[in-house]
Amino acid sequence: MRLNAEFQGHFKSRVVNNWKNEAIVAVKVAMYKNNEEKMSMVFDGRNTDKFSWFNKSRILSSPYKDLGPTAIPDRTKFFSIQGDVRRRREFFMQQAYRGCANDPGWMVVVQKGGCSWEKYPHYPAFLYAPGDQAVRWKKGVSGVADTFAIFVLRN
Repeated sequence: MRLNAEFQGHFKSRVVNNWKNEAIVAVKVAMYKNNEEKMSMVFDGRNTDKFSWFNKSRILSSPYKDLGPTAIPDRTKFFSIQGDVRRRREFFMQQAYRGCANDPGWMVVVQKGGCSWEKYPHYPAFLYAPGDQAVRWKKGVSGVADTFAIFVLRN
């Protein structure tokens, strides 16, 4: 399987359902556009389950200076895999809700369109902040990836 937009399906490794027995050390989340990595973060995966590793206190490396356990002040509205269930935003790292045109965040997997920045021809849509801090979600400002991947490093 190639990790690019040619693969139109959804792949989930058996490692995810056997997480507790896999001795996972680190987890990398990455977004790609045209086979080029555009954003990645690495989390401490030790002593976690398939959801708890995705936590800002577990960030080992991040391109964002305004996100993580040492970012001051902490202004994180959402940071979870489940995200905002009602709005169908997953792997959601959001700074605040200030109305659609003013919502700043770092990363989101959008499953349906609500705000104008969430309207895409196909779902899921993979959005990320392309710089070193949160951005207001807006077409032309937010990065849009064609591939979202999660990698695990096992002991």
